Amino acid sequence: MTIPDGWHSTVRRLKKELPPPFPVSIRTKKDIPGKLGHCWKRGDRFYIEIAQGCQDCMYHTLAHEFAHLFDWHDGVKEHSESWGCWFARAYQVVYETE
Repeated sequence: MTIPDGWHSTVRRLKKELPPPFPVSIRTKKDIPGKLGHCWKRGDRFYIEIAQGCQDCMYHTLAHEFAHLFDWHDGVKEHSESWGCWFARAYQVVYETE
């Protein structure tokens, strides 16, 4: 596993190698009480917020939340088998394990 080479370049690589089905805004936030990150959809745009902190946690959470973009069902955020496949693909891009 390769340690990601920087937050912004990792986000760019993820968007390039796994083009999201909707426009997405990804940002870090100092504190998200009780969570490492979360995502939501408003209109035709997705938003992902990742809590600042442990760098490995941030990258792992980025892959986790990014996977939800591809497996979003009427506002229900599930961890289905399909989501798991998208998470694996996002994880491979984030950590460059392909």
